[in-house]
Amino acid sequence: MSQQPYTRFRRLHGHSAEVSTIQFSPDGKFLASADEGSFLFIFNLVSGSEIERIVTPSPVLAVQWHPFLAQTIFYGLANGQLMLHTVHGDTVRVIYLL
Repeated sequence: MSQQPYTRFRRLHGHSAEVSTIQFSPDGKFLASADEGSFLFIFNLVSGSEIERIVTPSPVLAVQWHPFLAQTIFYGLANGQLMLHTVHGDTVRVIYLL
């Protein structure tokens, strides 16, 4: 069985530090990625555009899209905070902070 090399579909730009975690949205339209420099990016995978660049108060340790609430993302920070964002079109707003 021969293996075919992968084909790059799209290159996403933004991180200047090492990426520590990524998570695809359940519908496959978005990608959330965080780096060790306290940045969280949300990309639109259809267009390849950066929707939001969020500077977090502490490095992001984990990212998770909610499986039932469309376009809702949780992320936990190294300082113990839990953040919740909801994506609306091409904007992201903080709606809860513990």
